[in-house]
Amino acid sequence: MRLEYVKDKKKRERYLKGQRTKAYRIFLRLAKNLNANTFLDVGSGDEKFSNVVNDLFKENTYLICTELDWQNAKKIAQESMKYRNVSCDVVLTEAYNLPIRDGSIDGVSSFNVINWKPMNAYKHLDEVERVSKICYLISLYIGLYPESLKINKKYLQEVPPEVHYKLIDNHMSRFDYKDQNGILRGYFVRKNLNLAK
Repeated sequence: MRLEYVKDKKKRERYLKGQRTKAYRIFLRLAKNLNANTFLDVGSGDEKFSNVVNDLFKENTYLICTELDWQNAKKIAQESMKYRNVSCDVVLTEAYNLPIRDGSIDGVSSFNVINWKPMNAYKHLDEVERVSKICYLISLYIGLYPESLKINKKYLQEVPPEVHYKLIDNHMSRFDYKDQNGILRGYFVRKNLNLAK
């Protein structure tokens, strides 16, 4: 995916939303090719991922969105009422303590979650590995803008390099995209390529 910087703030916001939607589509198409039809979106944030699931999958698709913020969860739940193709549940939970059975979800996505609590990065990876059945995608920052680090220094942090190495060793494919805080890399992992402990 080609990256470019857009100077105009409104155009940049539209561009970044488009980049994120493209990233969701790439993951979901890869998962669809592996016959995935149950999905977990860890740390949903907004309803964008569930909208893309609804666009790409026509029937018998189940989605769980997890969120920490009650307002975001409420928004996702309201939006999901409009879906014809996808059944969606919203769960309030931490990304590193998922109340879901082992191997019960075909495709798990975690877009831009690890950098917000990097001290729990390994727990988070273990949880995604545990609940996924066919494949998963972990997306994390490979470069942060200095101004984003200043604004969000309490929460947004670099991930230890070992986390990247773990994913680099086992990914099937990867792609880069931007958001307002920096450049992210998505690592797509098939379940038969287990993360090294």
